[in-house]
Amino acid sequence: MTVSADASSVLASMLSAIKRARVRVRLDAPGNVRKQKRIISIAAWQARWDRSDRGRWTHRLLPDVGRWLTKPPLTLTFRLTQMLSEHGCYRSYLERFNRADDSYCVYCPDPDDTVEHTVFICPRWLDDRARMTKIMRRSPNVGDVEEILCDPLPHALPEDAEARRRISKQAETNRLEFIRMVETILSTKEKDEHEDEALQRAQGNVRTARL
Repeated sequence: MTVSADASSVLASMLSAIKRARVRVRLDAPGNVRKQKRIISIAAWQARWDRSDRGRWTHRLLPDVGRWLTKPPLTLTFRLTQMLSEHGCYRSYLERFNRADDSYCVYCPDPDDTVEHTVFICPRWLDDRARMTKIMRRSPNVGDVEEILCDPLPHALPEDAEARRRISKQAETNRLEFIRMVETILSTKEKDEHEDEALQRAQGNVRTARL
């Protein structure tokens, strides 16, 4: 799996590359130095993330580095990482590495089976999106991912403590359901791909035996 360095560093929430930069900050209050350096490091990372020509799919999903770093605890599963990094069982990706003859979706007539098509568009997975569609009262899309994985912004929450609690609980439910949706779609797609490969091998063996 060839995940870009920029995308992988954001997904792993690591600031190591930026921390190695020489950031000099002079403050009168020594206790603020670490916080200020972190703010400057994140700003530098954000600028790098915005101008990079790699990991653009991940940037579409997670444009705000600071927000990703302050997300709730989240386990990046194998398939969730595949979705966030655009690397996996998508024919547009497989074609680039000569693992597929073309990029056409095997489930519908779409000529470009990308991660966006698979997770958010392809009619094959309508049932798997049904729960998220019911929760959101519309089909989920690319623009929802950051909000779902990172929680609502603090300034967008009401002041009432009980209302904030309900919103936080709903956000947790949305996050878990979205991850379940991704896991189900990609695991089923991988299973179908493996079965198709096995069938092709079996057919090839039959043809070879007949020669």
